[in-house]
Amino acid sequence: MTVTGSGVQGPRETKRALREALLRDRAALMTACAGTARLAIRDRYLSAFEPSPGTVVSAFWPMPGELDLRPLLDGVADTVRPLIAKKHLHLAVDVEADDGPVVAFADEGLVKQVLLNLLSNAVKFTPAGGTISVGARVASDAPEAVEVRVEDTGIGIPQRDLPRIFERFYRVDQARSRETGGTGLGLAIVRHVSENHGGQVDVSSELGRGSVFEVRLPTTVTS
Repeated sequence: MTVTGSGVQGPRETKRALREALLRDRAALMTACAGTARLAIRDRYLSAFEPSPGTVVSAFWPMPGELDLRPLLDGVADTVRPLIAKKHLHLAVDVEADDGPVVAFADEGLVKQVLLNLLSNAVKFTPAGGTISVGARVASDAPEAVEVRVEDTGIGIPQRDLPRIFERFYRVDQARSRETGGTGLGLAIVRHVSENHGGQVDVSSELGRGSVFEVRLPTTVTS
């Protein structure tokens, strides 16, 4: 049972509210997707909250394989270009590869979801005329890992909030969240997926200058 500002909600009502909120949160992004890709994104979000409302569960456990990040990043970039154009933003894709492709050992659908979550946030919080970049490279300090990076020139995140932004339902600015939409679940899913791959996600940010999210993924099977 959950107590909210509008009264007491049971498990069914809580689950229904979460489903509706998740669909609203991704409505703008899914309009840029087509066919089965659109349905897959929606189903990932809905199934993530079965059977326990509010808990990210088995839908976000990876089924990894060798994943060439260049075509994945290009595909995700094409998906969000309508949103980029609508806000008059600039989008750059950069894969740093000296000796062939940058390959992760990861679940393609889940890594795509991570990128869509991060890019969706970047679009929301970057003013018109700003720049968003997405890239991938082999980690300089660990050749057995790759780094996927999303950077923006947006409004930034206060330092005091950085330790908590990956918590479920945490919102940096309640008023702005009401304006832009969102459930507070996107970054929690990013962390969950990263850690389930044996990786991690880090963030750095400066108010008025933008944010950088970096997801580290393995290149080989992790124990």
